[in-house]
Amino acid sequence: MARLYAAAKRGARGDGQSGHGAAQLAWLKERAACKDFVRAAFPTRADCLMARYRDRNIELATAALFTNRDAALATLRRLDPAGATLLEALTIYALQPGSSNWSSPALRQDRARIAELLGPPWRQLGGDPAQGYGSGILASDGIVSLDDALKSPATFAQTIKVLATYAEGARTPLLFPCEVLLRHPDMIELEQPLYGSSLDNALPQSNCEAVLPPAPRLAVLDRAIWDSWPECDGTIRYLFYRAYGAKFDAVLLGQPAARAFSKRPMPRRKGISATALAAVQQELAARYAAFGYAPSAARATARERLVDMLSTAHKCG
Repeated sequence: MARLYAAAKRGARGDGQSGHGAAQLAWLKERAACKDFVRAAFPTRADCLMARYRDRNIELATAALFTNRDAALATLRRLDPAGATLLEALTIYALQPGSSNWSSPALRQDRARIAELLGPPWRQLGGDPAQGYGSGILASDGIVSLDDALKSPATFAQTIKVLATYAEGARTPLLFPCEVLLRHPDMIELEQPLYGSSLDNALPQSNCEAVLPPAPRLAVLDRAIWDSWPECDGTIRYLFYRAYGAKFDAVLLGQPAARAFSKRPMPRRKGISATALAAVQQELAARYAAFGYAPSAARATARERLVDMLSTAHKCG
């Protein structure tokens, strides 16, 4: 854990700023709670401790995939073999530019390794009638082979998230490194809802909140949004929860807004004051300026990203 924590502390942007310090303190409290373990969940205190260490080491190993890949993968293969397979393939792909030609001789070795990693879950997906839904979704997007999956960051993300949904024995949801999104913004597709059912709960989630610089006001706003979200009936609600989560990560990352800077009104949501929104917008503008945005672009992007996030909040169907 100490070795992985040291590798993870550099942060996704390589600036040494992350939320891992706070996350580690929270984990220490969870570990301490094992002295009062609930027997229905853990037969013994040792079982409780092992579960706590397993989960935290998976989180730290995922955060270290781009800084100490060998140590991270060794940990993941031991603690979550099925998830490690998908994460290794995702990391190999993300290390190359989005415009890469995966049929070129220069990428032959990486291509062969991805095929070796994804071949078994791909064949299982196509051969198991219980997984036909996922296979059909990929086919409808023109992804009928691993060659199709490699065409673009978006198609590769779509492939990984379907395979992750059905991966036997993998930690669910699959936690993936935020660096993937920093290198390939289109791979936010990994987090976008897909099924319109409870299966959306099994889609991958990034660790961006843990590995990017903290945004305290945004965190307070996020908690307030969840606390005031209306009670929703039906499993389609998970689609809206996941859509909101993807928009939240886009805010953390400061991804350029898809729209030209507009005059869309700021959505109002129950329990969220205009004053609180203004404070978050100010925090985000400063954050994006630190990421390298010009001041005017930082302010405009902060507003657009906040509008996008709030537009997805509090929806039920």
